[in-house]
Amino acid sequence: MTTYAIETQRADAIYRFGPETLTARAYAIYAGPVARYSKQATEMSQPGPDGYRLKWVVSGRLEQPAVLKGPAPTGTVVPFIRPEQSGMLPALPSVAPWERESGDLEPGADAVLFFQGDPAKPALTVLPSHGGPLGLAALVHDIVAIQALVGASAQANAWLSYLQTAPSDDGRRAAMRALLAAPGVAWPALQGVLSPLLAGLPPASGLRSFATGIVAHGVVHDRWGTHQAEAVDFLCRQFDTTLDTGPALQQLLTLKGVLDHLSDEATAAARRPLRQRILLSLKQRATAGALPEPLQQQIDQIRATYPSEW
Repeated sequence: MTTYAIETQRADAIYRFGPETLTARAYAIYAGPVARYSKQATEMSQPGPDGYRLKWVVSGRLEQPAVLKGPAPTGTVVPFIRPEQSGMLPALPSVAPWERESGDLEPGADAVLFFQGDPAKPALTVLPSHGGPLGLAALVHDIVAIQALVGASAQANAWLSYLQTAPSDDGRRAAMRALLAAPGVAWPALQGVLSPLLAGLPPASGLRSFATGIVAHGVVHDRWGTHQAEAVDFLCRQFDTTLDTGPALQQLLTLKGVLDHLSDEATAAARRPLRQRILLSLKQRATAGALPEPLQQQIDQIRATYPSEW
C-alpha cells in the first residue's frame, strides 16, 4: 500500500486541478499577444560568464486584450510580471503540475492573465497560450461559458456535452475533472459518454490513460457511490481490450493501484467483491497465453500479494 500512498498526492493534483479550477477562482481573465517582452535574471548558478540563470522574471504587457471573464481593464494596456525558474530546481509546491507543464513564456507568445483575490491588490497568474485557436485562451473561453450557467445540473450537463464535443484533449480533460468534482453526476451518466469516446481512441492515447486514471481516482475516493462496482468493471474491461504492451501495462498499473486501496485492512472485507472482479480480469489475462515480460512481472507480484484470493 506504500507505493499507492506515494502517488496519491500527485494524482490529486492531476485529477483535481486544471484550467477550469483556476478560471473559477479568477475574477478577471484577459488574453492576447505579449508586447514589450523582457527577461531579467534574479539568481545565477555562479558569478561571471560561466554562470547560467536559475531564476528570472519575465515582464511585458497585453495591449487591448480580449476579455475572457470579468470587467474590462482600466485603459487599453495590462502590464504583468511572471517569475520563472530553471527545470533543474525543485518544482514549487504552490504551482500546479498543469501550470508547470505549460512551459516558459517566450517572446512573441500569446498569454492568458488570471486575476485572483482582492481586486485592490490582486494575485496574478500568467500562462502562455500555446496551440493557436485550440490554445489555453480558447479553452478558458469555453470554460467561462460553462461556469456561467446557473445551477449545478445545467453545468454538469454542459460538461457532459463538452466531453463529447471539445476541440482538444485539454478540453476533454477539463470536462472529466469538472465531472469528477460535481457531486450530482452519477457514474451511469459519465460512463455513457466515456465508453463511446474511448472506443474511438487508439490504445496508446494519452487521453485514454487519463480517463481510466480519473475513474480509478474516483473509485479510490468512493466517488461513484452505489456504482463503485460498475466503475471497477469499466476499468477491467478497458484492460481486457487493451492488447498493446505499453498501454496494457499502464492499465494494469492503474488496476494495481486500485487493488492496493481496496485492500486497506479497515475495509478489506466489504470491498472483497471489487478485488475479486479485478483479480478475475488479471487471471483471465494470465491464462489466455504468454504475456510480455513487463505484464507478467506485475501479475506475478499481484498473485504473490493476494495468494488466498488468486
